[in-house]
Amino acid sequence: MLTTLEPGYQEWRDILERNREGLTSRAERLGNKRLREIREAVYAAAISYSRNLAAVAGSVGVSVAVPNMGTFDETQPILMAGHQPIIYHPGLLFKNEHLSRLARDTNALAINVIIDTDEGDGGKLAWPLRQGESLSVKTATISTSDGIFASQQVLLAERTGELFELIGADLATSGLEGAAASATVVSSLYQRLAGQPISLANSVIRWCFEDRAYLELPLSQLLRIGAVRDVLLSWVNDYERLAATYNATLESYRLAHKIKNPANPFPNMHIESSSVELPFWRVGEQGRSPLTVHRASLPDWGCEHDIAPRGSIVTLFLRGFCSDLFVHGKGGSKYDRFVDRFSESYLGVALPQFVVASSTLYAFPERVAQIEEAIALESEYRKIVSHTDTFLGRGLFTSDEERVLENLAAERHTLLSRLGDANASENRSAVMHELNGLNHRIKRFIETSSLTRRLADAAMPEVVVARWRFREYPFFLFLDCRAQSNAL
Repeated sequence: MLTTLEPGYQEWRDILERNREGLTSRAERLGNKRLREIREAVYAAAISYSRNLAAVAGSVGVSVAVPNMGTFDETQPILMAGHQPIIYHPGLLFKNEHLSRLARDTNALAINVIIDTDEGDGGKLAWPLRQGESLSVKTATISTSDGIFASQQVLLAERTGELFELIGADLATSGLEGAAASATVVSSLYQRLAGQPISLANSVIRWCFEDRAYLELPLSQLLRIGAVRDVLLSWVNDYERLAATYNATLESYRLAHKIKNPANPFPNMHIESSSVELPFWRVGEQGRSPLTVHRASLPDWGCEHDIAPRGSIVTLFLRGFCSDLFVHGKGGSKYDRFVDRFSESYLGVALPQFVVASSTLYAFPERVAQIEEAIALESEYRKIVSHTDTFLGRGLFTSDEERVLENLAAERHTLLSRLGDANASENRSAVMHELNGLNHRIKRFIETSSLTRRLADAAMPEVVVARWRFREYPFFLFLDCRAQSNAL
């Protein structure tokens, strides 16, 4: 497993304490009463949703526990993470594991926010089919639709079962019998949850295999909290300054980081003479579209329920108003430096420092290691030929090849010494001619050695290498679920 913890976990407690020390000044700037009201309401909503999730699971015979965190206590820190309600890969599970770990280590309240106002395929499954040295990454979905996650449901049990049977057969063909057995267990769970919201079902499946210390809350429900909505609508009504500051911060961020792509980290808002685009979505039954405010007819947002913040504003709000420490994955950490700048420019508030946790698991780690070794060796191939002695004893050649190369390297060393001692130009020319011939012999020998076979992987097309390095298979393919099947 390749893991990422930035900074190291041993520093997280200190970061949380420093973030808590900054809460007072942040609350003074954002409003003490409002901040407390939001945090308490979000925590209550997370408890309510988590209990309902467990109740729905229990109604179909799946037992999951809700962590007992007690009532809201403003002296307790709040930790958060968040992601779209997809079927998690191991890197996302690793992030949540560290959210739970820190919650236990610091007696903190922890919430995982499900960003269900985004669009995508919440039921997408990916799995490998390996036949010898041929590998394909296959995909399918157990969701009734795509679009906004909040509107998606789990397929009928029969169709889900058929799909998982195919997945299990392909995994068995690939030599991944343990993963195939786990897929069978998970298939049964999803079949019991047929017709349920995909976001809820994906959470239930994770909860079955996690040792959790966090609650869960969809963003769509968080946005229904009155105090939350009041803050977001105040930003929408401040559309002129919001959009102008957003664009100015993006421009300065790109300049500071020498970013030429105008869509990175986010595209600018379109500001026209008659309208202003905002970093919010207008959400409806048909999907979502960018929120544009028309200057001549600003709507009364107070009674509307169809707006949702975009990614940058989501993390701005969750980090600034709802939590004391946010645990990002690799993706979120790339753009949240911009969010830090925007918060300081627009709100006049420095956001609490975030941390990063992620991991990578490969379906065929040994094969990936071979490929990566070949790529690394190819980059050093010229050195292997020209400085052969420094690469001996490293297992690159067979023992017989090593003996030959040791003799050739010793002969090269002797010739180099003679070349340094040669005085007359004709003597130097003769030694150089002999040295060139020897170098050619070494090169030819290495070209026919076992190393050449190991280097063959370096010639793979990038698209093939990417298949072996694919890291977004479902987390449960890497767990032995059979031991838990009876309990489920």
